[in-house]
Amino acid sequence: MTGSARQLRRAVLFDLGNSSWKVALAEWGTGPQPMLRELGRGPYAEQDPWAPLAGLWAEHGLKGCPIAVSSVASAARATGLRERLSDLDAADIAWHPDPGLELCVRNAHTVGLDRLYAARAAWQRVGARPAIVVDAGTAVTVDAVGPGESPSGAAFLGGAIAPGPDLLARALALGGAQLWAIDPKPGAPALGKETSEALVAGVVVGLEGAVLRLAERVAAEAGFEAPVLVLTGGATGFVAQVLRGLGWELVEDPLLVLRGLALALGESADGV
Repeated sequence: MTGSARQLRRAVLFDLGNSSWKVALAEWGTGPQPMLRELGRGPYAEQDPWAPLAGLWAEHGLKGCPIAVSSVASAARATGLRERLSDLDAADIAWHPDPGLELCVRNAHTVGLDRLYAARAAWQRVGARPAIVVDAGTAVTVDAVGPGESPSGAAFLGGAIAPGPDLLARALALGGAQLWAIDPKPGAPALGKETSEALVAGVVVGLEGAVLRLAERVAAEAGFEAPVLVLTGGATGFVAQVLRGLGWELVEDPLLVLRGLALALGESADGV
């Protein structure tokens, strides 16, 4: 891709998660930070998860737009997207542009790109201050981002990965011969009065405790005294309230990964 971030006008952004996908349109004005507009999202369909793309391309006039992709999905799903974009004659596809972070971790190639793009966007959203980034979805990640030697001035310091609410619920049903699948909802009481309520309590309240403790420990081990909490993901309702109890500034951004992807795309176009 040639040109600078200021010459970019529009780009299509894909966030391929473990169990669902999301697509947004980034539009640049006079500054380097784009405005994001979500175009679609959903769980992966069993047959063809990319069938809706043809309609999106036609509806929003996306022909010729640069594309950037962040994927932690299976190779088969990523390959399916490549094939569908080829059918749409999409040009300038950037798979995993450099997030522009110093990576203060071992085996950096194993870190999920969604975690890095979320950290990159969080750093920008909070005005280059230390932050704890919580992405609650299929898995829940709790990561630290602080100052570093990188083009963005930020460093990804690492973090923790825990199962999200649906994974926890499935694990109980799978591991207990006389337990069953439940549909956890945020705000459940801890004192279940029957087995189904006890299962929900274990998942919901247990997840609250795990994420709260992880946020405290990750911040302490990163050397952060009162970081900003940046929260994203489809399961934020399970953890937002308990995290507010920490008394730290909290920012919620449902498009955090896509925002970081847009920043990475703009900076790579600018040759940063």
